[in-house]
Amino acid sequence: MRYKIIQYGILFIFGASMLYQLIPLGDFCRGLPNGLTFLSFAVLLLFSFLTIVINNVVKFIRHKQRFHVVPLVIVLVLGIIGYALFKSNDKKFWTTKVLTGTIESTKYSQKGSLTLYRNLSFSATCLELEYKCTFQGSYQLNGDTLKLKKNNLSELTDTLFTTSYILSKDSGALTPIDGNFKKVLIREITE
Repeated sequence: MRYKIIQYGILFIFGASMLYQLIPLGDFCRGLPNGLTFLSFAVLLLFSFLTIVINNVVKFIRHKQRFHVVPLVIVLVLGIIGYALFKSNDKKFWTTKVLTGTIESTKYSQKGSLTLYRNLSFSATCLELEYKCTFQGSYQLNGDTLKLKKNNLSELTDTLFTTSYILSKDSGALTPIDGNFKKVLIREITE
């Protein structure tokens, strides 16, 4: 019995480590190292799973022991969770979008996107050539003034985003109050 618990624990640890790369909580960066880490844990999970299943099949055929379906259930549940996280594409699946905007900078071909959510949270994503970083916080909208509540947002995003914007639905942009930043072009408003 102890041997089975260790097997199930190994599957769970490899699967949880693989899924951790996909969970969009807090500030995070994703790029080639995260993809390689995800693939490494996926290969370890697959190898462990196949080893356990082959061992179970051999014991079932040779020794007429009961076939244990727990590894199949563990991998199936991890697969469903992974598929849901992968399809969410770093979005907050527990809330809905209110506004989506993009910004382009000539500096290092850097791009960015700003998403406001119904639960008064935001995510500001900086897209580089080989990776992307997402910084999250809360926001406040007073009239047409948008205030992003995140300390050091302009430093974290390499001066791509600032914390105060004027919302202009007519021009379809968020205009920064500080003139040293670029406008965020509104792509979608759902409210």
